[in-house]
Amino acid sequence: MSELNVAVIAQDGLALEALLEGWADSPLAAAQLSLVTAVVSAEVQTAFYDGRPLAFQSIEDFDFSDMALVIVLEKSALVESYKDVLKALSCPVLGFMSELGCLEPQAFDGSFVEGAKVVGLAQPAVSALKHVLSDAVCESVDVTAFYPVSFYGKAGVSELASQTARLLNAQALEYGVFQTQMTFHYFPMACGLEGQMVEESLISEIQQAFDIDDVHVLAMQMPVFHGVGLSISVVLADVPEIHVLIERWKSDASIVFQEGVQGLSNYDVLQIEGMLQLGRVQQSKIDENRLDLWIAYDESKFGIGKNLINVAEFLLKHYL
Repeated sequence: MSELNVAVIAQDGLALEALLEGWADSPLAAAQLSLVTAVVSAEVQTAFYDGRPLAFQSIEDFDFSDMALVIVLEKSALVESYKDVLKALSCPVLGFMSELGCLEPQAFDGSFVEGAKVVGLAQPAVSALKHVLSDAVCESVDVTAFYPVSFYGKAGVSELASQTARLLNAQALEYGVFQTQMTFHYFPMACGLEGQMVEESLISEIQQAFDIDDVHVLAMQMPVFHGVGLSISVVLADVPEIHVLIERWKSDASIVFQEGVQGLSNYDVLQIEGMLQLGRVQQSKIDENRLDLWIAYDESKFGIGKNLINVAEFLLKHYL
């Protein structure tokens, strides 16, 4: 794939780092990558890919004409600001559904119709849930999602670190990403407008993924740096055969199945390099169709370093 040119629209941060790290270890490593951003920062003008620097280029000056694919890792507000540029591209655009809404993306399901202009991936929580439940028919889904501060990128990680240091040294806290104390503190994300949007988008995507209306989501902001946890309770149309499901999960190379409750934490999930952690599987004693389980993952390595790169490879191999 050395003749292929791929542009990545992103800012310096955890998402871009995950993409570049995963890309270097993928079959796409020989493709020519270009980094494009809405604003070229005076502080950060390059990112490192496979040991060598890649310079950020301004989206206003960048020539997209030779690109085989454009990957977007920006938030929806920034995508909105240059949507006309993206809509005018002759090559496909790939990103997450939740951020590409203004471009009317077509959801990727592994067999999308050739010729799609904008391809959207489900957010990692939905991809994880869909992967674990596979083709099961669901009647209702309840999710309590525990998000780390890395959900807000490097700024969120830096603020938690700074607040912790200041608190332990009896200094006044400074606020930026979080308008409250984050250290030793957790709260429903719906307390803020962006958190409300997180819950709403997660509900919408789960409804679409499983073709149901009965979906409930509670998103919690946790005082940890990395690692997403999902406490799931799902009612299935058919009584699940637990032993069959467990055997399937154990044989899945992308899942680390935990027999007991040990090792089910955000720390442990960071050690498994982009895989899904699955455990605490229980069948309700009152409703035999109800299944409770725990799913955890590293948002960047699973959502971007694995899922997004796999889809990019699929697009470049089969349709471009």
